[in-house]
Amino acid sequence: MIVGNIDISGDINVNAASTATLTLNAFGNISGTGNISNVRSIIFNVSGSNATGTLSGNITGASTSVNKTGSATSTLILSGTGNTYGGGTTVDAGTLEIDGSLGTAGVYAGTINVGNATTQANLTFGSASNINLTGTINVLNASSAITQNGNGCLTITSSLAGYKGFLNITSGTLALKNNGDFNNASGLDLSGGTLDATAITLTSLNLQTLSGNSISTPGSLVLGTKNLALSAVTDDLYDGSISGTGLVNITGTGGYTLAGASTFSGTLKFDVAGQTLTLDDPLALQNAKLNLANGSLDILQSTQLRSLLGGATTNVVLNANTLTLANASDSFAGNIS
Repeated sequence: MIVGNIDISGDINVNAASTATLTLNAFGNISGTGNISNVRSIIFNVSGSNATGTLSGNITGASTSVNKTGSATSTLILSGTGNTYGGGTTVDAGTLEIDGSLGTAGVYAGTINVGNATTQANLTFGSASNINLTGTINVLNASSAITQNGNGCLTITSSLAGYKGFLNITSGTLALKNNGDFNNASGLDLSGGTLDATAITLTSLNLQTLSGNSISTPGSLVLGTKNLALSAVTDDLYDGSISGTGLVNITGTGGYTLAGASTFSGTLKFDVAGQTLTLDDPLALQNAKLNLANGSLDILQSTQLRSLLGGATTNVVLNANTLTLANASDSFAGNIS
């Protein structure tokens, strides 16, 4: 156990590889350029309030595991470009930021645990390189989050069944290649970058919430031929773009606002009784068919739809704006004011 501010300038090589645990217990910062190898388990216990440490060396070992513990406000950054450890990554407290590589040749098959039922923790990918996560991902606290904040592509091909936290995408690309089911997640914030769901194995990407409000770099949701099943719980706003030809089905208990221009040419179905779908961009659904199955449509700017379908209990509020329908083949039996 090492206590205090820790500077790892040289290499650490532990001979008892099969059983050895290296605990770095820093009340200040952990930093350095040295490499850590031949260790069964590494515990980075960063206890200082708001402490931030960067290890630019590499961690290697086929069975080596990494565990970030300590203060909830502390951050450990692993910026090494040759990390090849494969024994799993656990973030018990604070934030672990991966700015370098993670796993052998960019493919990481280890288990990732972020937080637990009572502990909030965060895992951030800030790398410009591409990372492929193929192991199990467990985010067991609704306040915990995984963030994609680098210019590279983070690909998740593993199961998302244990994902109960939040997912943030602020830059780069997050590509989903499994079932695309985030039903257990507390939400997705797509404030920048791209969420690519074109390669999911199921026909639908399932989310509880989709939000994002970024004036400078709005996000991009790429569906291709896949569908998006969105269960709105609160009144969410998304100012990014949506592309694809499938179905976007919004259900739940909350309203929803689309405030960005999209090329989506499929069907958007809004089916939330007593709630409102708000369009705050002239091109929000310019090429799409809108099926207003329940609730109301509120138009804040003159806009265009491919077509509009709605029953007798639905409402369209124009607010002195113009609604243009490119195709009048569908029928709308609701109220327009």
